[in-house]
Amino acid sequence: MDLSCSLAPWDNWEWPRAVATSPCMQPKSYFYFRMLWTLIFLGHFCADLLLTAYDGEVQLYLLSLSRWALVVQVADNMLQLYCTASGLDALPTNDPKEFEEVPDAVSSSVALFATSQPLSFLVVVWYWGFEHWGHQEMPSYLGFFLHFISWILQLISLMVCRIPLSCSHGGWLLAFVTSFIVWSYVHYTLRIGMPGGCRSYTQPECPMYSALDWHKPQVAATTAFCALAAAALAVFLYALLAKLRGLSSAQWDLLEMDNNRRIEREAQQARELEALKAALEEEQQGYCFCRCR
Repeated sequence: MDLSCSLAPWDNWEWPRAVATSPCMQPKSYFYFRMLWTLIFLGHFCADLLLTAYDGEVQLYLLSLSRWALVVQVADNMLQLYCTASGLDALPTNDPKEFEEVPDAVSSSVALFATSQPLSFLVVVWYWGFEHWGHQEMPSYLGFFLHFISWILQLISLMVCRIPLSCSHGGWLLAFVTSFIVWSYVHYTLRIGMPGGCRSYTQPECPMYSALDWHKPQVAATTAFCALAAAALAVFLYALLAKLRGLSSAQWDLLEMDNNRRIEREAQQARELEALKAALEEEQQGYCFCRCR
């Protein structure tokens, strides 16, 4: 697993096809899909942030994994929308060029995509398998969106796009999980505490999660190791899903695009040949006229 931003199996010059086309819909429809997904995630992020601010806890907003994940999901969808718009403009003139470079925005989008997709799944596993386990009450709508609906939406996004995701991109998720583990230790060291307090400690001593309680280093270290192992498994799972997506998705739209481009190129060459013939005939007529005089 590496911190790769590669578009493989796409060539670099094919980046508009990778980010602006879909096996399920036309490019323009896919752009509207990306716009809708961006509005959904951005709207829920703003609602969650405003609700937290209303409760007077906005300074503690980024204390949970689900909210870290939501920020990444929003950034991922916003950047995908931008790259789709850029790719849509580049599709009509998308031809192979030697040493063609992938735009930085597209490389960043690949990295965010490789992070947000398996991260959404990890949030669901963590919340329903550990944090909420044994609780009878259901979370609020926003809580349910953060811990389940967002994962479904991201899974749909994965299946309708052509952005690559492989084990070589897995380093981004591992780096993210490592950063969150470090953040949990910083939270413990700075005695930030949790809103509402907890049963076992005073408010400033409350850990972010009972399973990641640095008052008990052995328990926290075990959880951290399991989290990294789960992240690696999630990368393998999503790389497999992306592989199956590639095997099952049709490429009729790309074939049609290539065929239309070939027809346009042949028509352009025919027009240029006709113009050249006309120029030669005109030049020859002028030469004959001069000789007759």
